[in-house]
Amino acid sequence: MSKNLLLENIISIDDFFTIPQRVIELEKNSLECQIPGSIYQFDEKYSVDSSLVNNPDNPDNYLARGIDNNNEMAIGKDNNIIYGKGISSALSIASASAEAEFIADYIVAANSQTTANAGVLALGINNVGKINTGRGNDIIFGVADASGNSTADSQAESILSNVTFTDATSSSVAAVNVVVDAVGINNDGKINTGKGDDVIIGFANASALGNATTNSQTQLLFSNGSTATANSESVVIVDSLALGINNTGVINTGEGHDVIIGLGTNSAVSEAVAAAFAYNAAILATGCDPEAIEALETAITQSTSLATAVSTTTTLGIINSGQILTSFGDDVIIGLANNQSSSNAQTISVAESAANDTATATADAQSLAIAQGSTVGIVNLGQINTGKGNDIVIGIAIDKSAAVAGADANAVSTVNNSDAQANTSTFSDTSQAIAIGIDNTGGKIFTAIGDDQVVGVGEIGILGGSLNTGLGNDQVIAYGSTIGVQDSEIRLGQGDDFFKAAIVDFDPVTGAISFPLDQSSSIKKY
Repeated sequence: MSKNLLLENIISIDDFFTIPQRVIELEKNSLECQIPGSIYQFDEKYSVDSSLVNNPDNPDNYLARGIDNNNEMAIGKDNNIIYGKGISSALSIASASAEAEFIADYIVAANSQTTANAGVLALGINNVGKINTGRGNDIIFGVADASGNSTADSQAESILSNVTFTDATSSSVAAVNVVVDAVGINNDGKINTGKGDDVIIGFANASALGNATTNSQTQLLFSNGSTATANSESVVIVDSLALGINNTGVINTGEGHDVIIGLGTNSAVSEAVAAAFAYNAAILATGCDPEAIEALETAITQSTSLATAVSTTTTLGIINSGQILTSFGDDVIIGLANNQSSSNAQTISVAESAANDTATATADAQSLAIAQGSTVGIVNLGQINTGKGNDIVIGIAIDKSAAVAGADANAVSTVNNSDAQANTSTFSDTSQAIAIGIDNTGGKIFTAIGDDQVVGVGEIGILGGSLNTGLGNDQVIAYGSTIGVQDSEIRLGQGDDFFKAAIVDFDPVTGAISFPLDQSSSIKKY
């Protein structure tokens, strides 16, 4: 199985975009053909209305760990598999409603407030000890699948008639918080695969969804000298992490044609909707007293709606702050991060007043939508040394972030002496979402001896750090949609080396690449 993943006959970067499907197929085959002497461990957690957000000190409620090793784990000389999978999911649904009640003389209120939180953490393999696979074509496979879903709905309503000099308010608030973390392999110890064509895979899949809806409605019929107010606020905060391999220790693949794959896939959606409606119709006054007529023919309405939706994602194929050593053999290190996040905030405010003399209507609608985060194929804060052999190090980052904010306000006052004001404010931002193929800031990559390839593909292809290709006919390729190489020290060493930094347009589905005419940002140093 490992040889099928070695990608020995690489023609173009397009081939690497088939990695997610190949990883899924390998997992399926590994489970269907379980090998005697191998290790398979699963852990699954499912919670309803209990979460990391609510109870962070009790991880048993939300933490799923396939393999948790703090000693020494070893398998025999045959072709064996160490497989750990953690699955954690949470669902939280909350709703609230309120109707008008007198809380003091001439003061009426309907207040509704609700909160829904969901938090999960999944670990495929957590190693703080030693894992030794010995001889054989072995596979170490850590899979983490985490999903959180929260929905909150809040409704408030005040409908009154024949009231005088009364302040009526309807207020609804809904808050949603979702935290989802998935880590395929977390290595704080040592992993040694020894001899053989070995495969190490960390696969993390995170999915987070948050939705909040509020609706406030205040209606005063046949009122005099009264005020109708409606306020709605929806807030959704979604935070999601998908990390294929987190290495703070040592990974040594020894001899053989070895493969290390870190794959992180992330999906985060935040949606907030707030609606506020206020209506006030004053009765017609009769009599000859001008002051009484003025008081009885006054209607005031105010409506305010606020919606905030924020999605924050961290999607990483491999993060290395320790050592990754592939030693002898034609080895492959692949970090692939694929992120999709969206935020949608929508508001509507309506205020209507009707009176004979004075009618005031004010409607305010504000919405904020932000999709932010980092997507990186390989983050190297430590040392990556591919040793002797024709090795490949490749980091690919794909990010699709979208933010939409909409606001609608309508104010109507019906009278000769009237004042109607409608105010809207919207803000949407995806500028803090970045995709980097290889972020080598503070780290070192050394490909040593052999005809090696180092490839980074993202918005920025290769960022920062030190890269030394050593001895051999090496290739360094940095493809970015905005910048090819930024602030990186690249030493090509001895041999007929090839270096290319370019601005590219690439299809995240097929991996097809084209080169635009403007290449002015292919190399940048700040």
